Amino acid sequence: MLVAGLAISWVCGLVGAASVSRHVQLGSHEYFLPPQPAWSFSEWEKSLVNSDEEFIPLTVVHLNSTNRGTESIKATLDKFRWADDVWTPAFTNALYVQYPLNATSSGNNLTVSLGPDSPVDNVFTSTGKTTANKSVPQGPYFVHKYTGKVYQAYRLYPDTSQAFLQPSYQDPNGVHHNLRVATESAGGLTVAVPSRLYFTPSKSKPLAGVRIAVKDLYDLKGMKTSGGNRALFEISKPKNATAVAVQKLIDAGAIVVGKNKLSEFAFAGPYVTEHIDYLLPFNPRGDGYNSPGDSSGGSGSAVASYGWLDASMGSDTGGSIRGPATQNGVHGNRPSHGAVNLTGALVLSNSMDTSGILARDPRVWSEINKVLYSGFAKEFTKFPKKIYVNAGDVQSALSPNELIGPGSAKLVEKLNNFTEALASLVNGNTTSLSVDDLWTSSNDTGNTTLRDLTSNLYSNLTSYEQWIAFGKDYLSTYMKSHGGKYPYMVPSTLQGWQTANGSMSPDIHREDLRKKQHFTKWISQNVFKPDEETCSDSIFLYFSYPQGSQSYKPDVSDDTNNPYISQLTNQLSSAQEQVTTLNTTLNCNCTEFANQGACAEITDSSSEPQQNTAALPNRLASLGDLPDYAVTLGEIALPDLVSDASKKIEALPYGVDIVAGYGCDFMVQNLVTKLHEAGLIKNVQTGASVYGNR
Repeated sequence: MLVAGLAISWVCGLVGAASVSRHVQLGSHEYFLPPQPAWSFSEWEKSLVNSDEEFIPLTVVHLNSTNRGTESIKATLDKFRWADDVWTPAFTNALYVQYPLNATSSGNNLTVSLGPDSPVDNVFTSTGKTTANKSVPQGPYFVHKYTGKVYQAYRLYPDTSQAFLQPSYQDPNGVHHNLRVATESAGGLTVAVPSRLYFTPSKSKPLAGVRIAVKDLYDLKGMKTSGGNRALFEISKPKNATAVAVQKLIDAGAIVVGKNKLSEFAFAGPYVTEHIDYLLPFNPRGDGYNSPGDSSGGSGSAVASYGWLDASMGSDTGGSIRGPATQNGVHGNRPSHGAVNLTGALVLSNSMDTSGILARDPRVWSEINKVLYSGFAKEFTKFPKKIYVNAGDVQSALSPNELIGPGSAKLVEKLNNFTEALASLVNGNTTSLSVDDLWTSSNDTGNTTLRDLTSNLYSNLTSYEQWIAFGKDYLSTYMKSHGGKYPYMVPSTLQGWQTANGSMSPDIHREDLRKKQHFTKWISQNVFKPDEETCSDSIFLYFSYPQGSQSYKPDVSDDTNNPYISQLTNQLSSAQEQVTTLNTTLNCNCTEFANQGACAEITDSSSEPQQNTAALPNRLASLGDLPDYAVTLGEIALPDLVSDASKKIEALPYGVDIVAGYGCDFMVQNLVTKLHEAGLIKNVQTGASVYGNR
């Protein structure tokens, strides 16, 4: 039975009422009907349909000849079953058959019988009296019994992984609206998706019907942008324009279905443990409770959780797409810096921010990126033969049980097999490369290690540039309207802004930019040299994999930026210093209790030089303006990956990052496509397992 509900909402005081949501249940599925009709029937009379319901399910079918009838319709509907997740046989209550424009047969006598499970009560045709007022796409609709107006059907899905902040839909005028309807769910929102049958890709609309979400730091015309912070959402106004990067995909036919969660203001990393305003989404992999990563964790969670979503647009400054991509077992990329206009996106760092895509299917990933970076990247179909492998990963592979974890020899074998297969595919050779050692031996900046350089520059640039571009005005606006009170913020973010305001200057920032530009030039000259045939003469691989244990949501007890934890840490550090001083006094300075062996041990430990550690490999692309594509290769069940929930070993994803020279985005994308065609990279599935094996 069809159950229809009409929700009316008052707007503009007492001026009038506007319909903002229609919620219809049809069989076991629930649907949203946008306020504006898609089209309407001419010569409509309510007596044409025999139903007590206000909205009648309708299927539009295209036939290329008036001589075709029931069998052709059945064949078309069979295709609908596997091509679309919105249409069901329940929509055959009424049929509208659209013929070519030059069809002359009246079609009034067309009768259709689809069997007892799909009764057809009404058949309308484009050659009959009651016809559509224009040519219309195939697919499921609802016709209003009393007006003949026809509405698109959006299927409602619960956001069970809590990956969305603002589900939405777009009206014909390009304005986005918050979805004001809900289906059954515990703690999650509801997302509405239109039928895929409405859309046909073309040269001008290559992404027609591709469903995407966007991280909630991108503006959508008609909606607020939260930036992952409740106070910002409160004081914000609906935007007058959609972010340029998002609009570029919309213009190519993509359908935006909502905004994904993010860590506050796009700051990310293990030190961002507080997700107070909007709780961290669920990562569906393994036991379903691992961290989805930051800051595009909502994007990674959504793509890994929902088959009805094709992709999500995230942002990447220091790894905010690449980290969540691997953690959630999907594919995701950071492009070359400057590959796409970021007007309309909340700034973390003007000098490092980029826009990228997370997706399950490498083909869809490529199609979207080819649109997003069109006009910037050039096509290359030949690939570098020089393949560098991160020296840290090579070292770990030599002693996997000690450096990765027990039982990890199998993981190392898989990674080696992939590397060898990649080299074979491009007829290349692999070489271990320590970028840190190369930096030490060839840079002209003195004794600054690569780790210190990248760490300090990243921290300085993100704090200062976000403070200048966004933070200063945000705090000022909020405090003016709240009696001088500060908004709630993650402590480390506010501390970074305060440091930027108090101790950084434009001159210091210019010097930081000079250092970054120096590194960008250095890595182009020493690692990724330009090549006319392959864009850059090399690619660089580094790997991501689970280490030691399940990666659960961040533990506040490890967050030294939290003022309470910081106080405890300082007290512990002070106590340890006191113990060391007492031991030194007793064993080295006290004649009666002196112990030469213990004294020597204390002295040696205090004088041991600090061991240099390598720079994070994901920072190379961030500071070098380079494209970095994170690809999921599979999942691994290691002995240490025992779930706290299921008490069983749970497999988690592992993957590889492919880095290349500046502007070589399409070369890397085409390499990913070639790897996919060769079966070395696969489509990942949604749910607990990357390949749907569980």
